[in-house]
Amino acid sequence: MKRFGLVLCLLLPMVCQADVYKCSFPDGHNIYTNDAPKPGDTNAPYCTKMTRETYPPTAEEIRAFRKTLAVGDVSSVGMVIELKRPIALVQNRDGSTKWYRIDVLTPPWSIK
Repeated sequence: MKRFGLVLCLLLPMVCQADVYKCSFPDGHNIYTNDAPKPGDTNAPYCTKMTRETYPPTAEEIRAFRKTLAVGDVSSVGMVIELKRPIALVQNRDGSTKWYRIDVLTPPWSIK
């Protein structure tokens, strides 16, 4: 059922409203965010929207996603509502909450 939900989100993004942007900076570091770059934002030229054509993420992208994970970010299982590293409380798509180890969370465009 989890895979079906993720595939549905990738095919019909308006169902999940979980846009993810990857910002790759010239110094080599990447940031993943749910916030779209604003016009005039100095980071805008480095950010691209992740789509179903860009998955699966590389191992480096998964590590970067986990390292920068913050409250309000959306993972493959739902939205992070509390963070106490190495665990995160996530509100699942059915509205329930569950604690996950951060090392098992993946970006929302991932099917893993």
